Amino acid sequence: MFKKLKFIILIVTCLVGGVVAGIFYDRNFNSCKDIYAYINDRLVCNSEYVIKKHGYSELKDRLNEFIQSKDYSGEASEISVYFRDLEDGPTLGINEHTFFSPASLFKVPYLITYLKLAEEEPALLDKKLVFRIEGKDPNESQLLHPLKTIDENIPYTISEILEKMIIYSDNRSVKVLANYLEQISPENDLFYETIYSIGIIAKDGREDDSITVKSYASLFTLLYNASFLNNEMSERALTLLAKTDFNQGIKSGVPAPIEISHKFGERYDLSKNTRQFHDCGIIYYPKNPYLLCIMTRGNDFDKLIGIISSISKMFYEEVDSRRI
Repeated sequence: MFKKLKFIILIVTCLVGGVVAGIFYDRNFNSCKDIYAYINDRLVCNSEYVIKKHGYSELKDRLNEFIQSKDYSGEASEISVYFRDLEDGPTLGINEHTFFSPASLFKVPYLITYLKLAEEEPALLDKKLVFRIEGKDPNESQLLHPLKTIDENIPYTISEILEKMIIYSDNRSVKVLANYLEQISPENDLFYETIYSIGIIAKDGREDDSITVKSYASLFTLLYNASFLNNEMSERALTLLAKTDFNQGIKSGVPAPIEISHKFGERYDLSKNTRQFHDCGIIYYPKNPYLLCIMTRGNDFDKLIGIISSISKMFYEEVDSRRI
């Protein structure tokens, strides 16, 4: 009778323990997802594969046909694509070693440079800086003018300036931030230290056309895996990039509920009468985010943006068709 009672107590204890453990696991899982919504959840949470992980050869064939058709029609002279499944899946690259101008894509390394400094000196982000127009307004040359910008002679915290720079692609903000880096480190170029250490500048790249779609995409991989900035700063960077107000390009090729952390860049070369438009970022497909970076060169910004949107849609539909 005593042995039977001990056995019943043991069973009840195991059941209760299992329920408690399950509750703790759920709370822990939800907690880590709440704290870290944008960096790689495998750093802090458990997750399972939700899409098939075989290669993308058929999609690559379709993409090559699409790119050739845009070349023949004159809509684009060059298109480069780089894709990476961020949940241990395959990659896909097309013309991934072609050089392009970074343009506004370089605003992300400026963000990373400041967040890296803030890891050691958190008060830096509260320091106030002032913008003053010296000659031409930096925003005049932009095709897509920022909806919000920093105003002249008004103090803004570095945190506020970083937000304007990333969310609205404000050129005034990047000008102020670049000047302050020179002020605090006149002997060492902190920005170029960042881009070289990250590896997004190719050694044999020209002065203007200096990045490739593959090299720049690595920047988002570093943020997602928190392997250059710490967890908190990586999360902060990707959170800002998720608020980017540009809703065309990659974003328009993906259903609205799905979040995207991305940055676009534009460049007009007057001497060659050519235009470049790029869009790179992380698409947070449910439980299986993927990285997509597209760079284009041609004569019409609207057509280039439309090409990026179409390619983004092709990738989303392919990933979505692989759900297990």
